[in-house]
Amino acid sequence: MGKRITILIVSIIVASVTTIDLQAQETNAIRTVSGIVTTFR
Repeated sequence: MGKRITILIVSIIVASVTTIDLQAQETNAIRTVSGIVTTFR
């Protein structure tokens, strides 16, 4: 469980670095969180 949270944080950081557009950053973060939530279910 701890590893998945770390992967989530890394994914958001990578998405933020790769994407300059702020709206796209938010979308990527929301998608990543949704993916993790789906995984936990």
